[in-house]
Order: sequence, then C-alpha cells, then structure tokens
Amino acid sequence: MTLRHKFLLYLIALHALFAALAVALLWNNRLYLLIAEPAFLISFALALWLVRALFDPLDLIRAGTQSL
Repeated sequence: MTLRHKFLLYLIALHALFAALAVALLWNNRLYLLIAEPAFLISFALALWLVRALFDPLDLIRAGTQSL
C-alpha cells in the first residue's frame, strides 16, 4: 500500500467519522444537517485535490529518477 493510498484512507475515515458525528448531533436540526453535508463533500473534494497536488510532483520526480 502506497503512502497516497494510506493518506486517502485516512481522509475517508476522518470524513466518515465527522459525518456520522454530525448526523448524530444534528438529527433534530435538519436544516443544520443539510448545511453540514455539502460542507463535508466540499471538504473531501478539497482534500482529494490537495492529495493530488502533493503527490503529482513526487510521481514526476520518481519517474525522472527511474529514467536516469
């Protein structure tokens, strides 16, 4: 398992935990729950974008060193 996959699994677990916590705490206030759900989706999309931005240059460097 690569570092990228480990980091993605960590992000998935973290967002799932916070989403479950939000559902448990905000079940009575449906409006807040409906506001929190898109916030989690945006946060997860941003996290995926950051992972890609972090690991793409590393993949390029790895490919360069292998070609040498």
